[in-house]
Amino acid sequence: MANQRLGELRQRIDEINLQILELLNERIEVVQQIGIEKQKTGMKVHDSVREKEIIEELVKKNQGLMTDEMVNQIFQEIFKMSVKFQEKQNIK
Repeated sequence: MANQRLGELRQRIDEINLQILELLNERIEVVQQIGIEKQKTGMKVHDSVREKEIIEELVKKNQGLMTDEMVNQIFQEIFKMSVKFQEKQNIK
């Protein structure tokens, strides 16, 4: 019985992982568009002030079980990968 419940929970995790992947791919498409706009205006790829503001806002709105540190770490990694993506697109 416990193995069945564990299997169900793991299946739900797999479904959530796919949703997260889809959202991350959607996000990177927008990141690409933002990078193109930055390139047109001569803006830098990395904006640490905006990143800090975003994380602060997300921490305020977080009502789940994740700690502030967890939210911070996850989004720092997302931002880091977004910057790398834009840099690979030759967006300076």
